[in-house]
Amino acid sequence: EAICAIAVHQAARIEALIRSHRAVDAARARRRVLPRLVSATMHRSLLLAWCAVAFVPRRPQRAPLLKCAAKPKPQPETRELETLKVGERVSGPLVGKVFQGKRGVKAFLDVGCVGNNKKRINGMLRLPHYKQWRNGTDAYKRLTKELRDARRGKSVTAYVAAVHAASQQLVLEPFAKPRPPSLKLSELEIGTELRNCRVVGMTAKFAYVDTPCFHDGARSTKPKRRLRARLVLPPTIALETAPVKAASIERILRLDDLVTCYVRRPEPASGRLEVGLEPASSETLASEAKARDGRRQARARRAAVTKRLEVGQRFRGSVVRRLAYGAAVDVGATGPGLVLRGERDRDFVGVGDRVSVEVAAVEARDAGPPRLTLELVVEDEEDDAPEPP
Repeated sequence: EAICAIAVHQAARIEALIRSHRAVDAARARRRVLPRLVSATMHRSLLLAWCAVAFVPRRPQRAPLLKCAAKPKPQPETRELETLKVGERVSGPLVGKVFQGKRGVKAFLDVGCVGNNKKRINGMLRLPHYKQWRNGTDAYKRLTKELRDARRGKSVTAYVAAVHAASQQLVLEPFAKPRPPSLKLSELEIGTELRNCRVVGMTAKFAYVDTPCFHDGARSTKPKRRLRARLVLPPTIALETAPVKAASIERILRLDDLVTCYVRRPEPASGRLEVGLEPASSETLASEAKARDGRRQARARRAAVTKRLEVGQRFRGSVVRRLAYGAAVDVGATGPGLVLRGERDRDFVGVGDRVSVEVAAVEARDAGPPRLTLELVVEDEEDDAPEPP
């Protein structure tokens, strides 16, 4: 700041000296006076800078710290290859990069295993297929996170899949294999808890889980095979494959999720099992079975009526839906029939009205119930029309 002040002061002196001369001698004054004043300013600036360096007190220097001896790194524990068991959990850092082999994606882990010659053996980790790699389940998310962190030296968890002592090879897998089933289907009771059941399949309405049970009936061809059960969901849980999800849904079930199930309906004769996410009482199961039998009987009656449909038959049914070109009438068949409006008013019938109709045409289709065309019957002729079953 002092140097800048001196420079400003000298510049002001130069301008005042130049202005004091006449205009004729202004150029001569600039040539003579300016170099002398600039040199004087530079000398004063250098003097102030030297004073600032020489007389400003310096900060005392600290004594150098003594270097401590580095602690020896602990050597990782080693195990012999013969002591490892199939299914055992191991962990270790990633050796090299993840690469594409002839039979899938692979990587090598240093799990602290040594062979007969005391030489370290890296385990070969077999990774899932690329189609399953981006699955959104918790298990695949954990594996992806561990492999991402392994680049920074962190450990990766794996499970022993095979131990080849002769060739000194170790094969690992990222997930633990399911244990063999231990529960018989014939010995299951309603309300039995089944833990760690994995979701293995889905449809639009149901999910299927892999249970620790096996079919021990007469129809079982493969003993000790894990049984897949149909999972009944409560209203607050929806499937990932469901086309529409309500606002009251609290959880979405996905493939490979682990859930705890409770036995609802074991069928040892047919080898089927139905489970749920919540324990159900015997009264609830009895009411559900009664409603299920009622729906089955209703479907059978409607199928029988559909087989007997002929042109000219008369029925008394109810209007279930109004359309722009007619109305749909339920006559007790598998599907409703269509009554064309024709020249009638659009409000010629209402939803829920009981009307008498006559079968005008029955057209069979490749899939689904036949296409049924109906006609309204005059009021005077309604007495002979039978009621729908």
